Amino acid sequence: MHYFWIILYNLFFYPLFFIIALFTSFFNKKIKDSFIGKFHSIKILDRYFSSQEHLNKVYWFHVSSLGEFYQIAPILSFLKKNNPQITRIVSFSSPSGYNNVKNELYHLKFYLPFDFIWSIISAFKIIKPDKIIFSSYDLWPNLLFLSRYYNITTILTSLRIPSVSKKNNIILKSDLNRN
Repeated sequence: MHYFWIILYNLFFYPLFFIIALFTSFFNKKIKDSFIGKFHSIKILDRYFSSQEHLNKVYWFHVSSLGEFYQIAPILSFLKKNNPQITRIVSFSSPSGYNNVKNELYHLKFYLPFDFIWSIISAFKIIKPDKIIFSSYDLWPNLLFLSRYYNITTILTSLRIPSVSKKNNIILKSDLNRN
């Protein structure tokens, strides 16, 4: 069942989402900025990680926007203070976070690459993350699927799903019930 959803997502849902977002980007500056940022993310990662000697652990934090960044800021602050050798990188989905977060809690910020399998594999090969920490609800299927495949620890923070939520459906549960 799990692979059925991954195949359906990669062959139908995400390409459709990509085309709709691409079309919408011509009329919406926020979507356009996000799209442009996602196109450059692999290049930014490659430039940063090839210019640095990264022998330490890398923790990749992913947030959707500014509000979610504030949720992980205490974790970043704790790591900076207690484990300064850990490389902390933060990816964003939205320009509201990417453009407005400027501080010393992280080493690099970038837009989350497109959720195509080849984009995520490229990012993993460059970053070699030890952990990926998600804040709230901005979860991307290929990022999660490939994290499991590459045995990368994933952590989800600040998640709230009421029992009556539409997010508590069969598609999401099909992966959660696996051992």
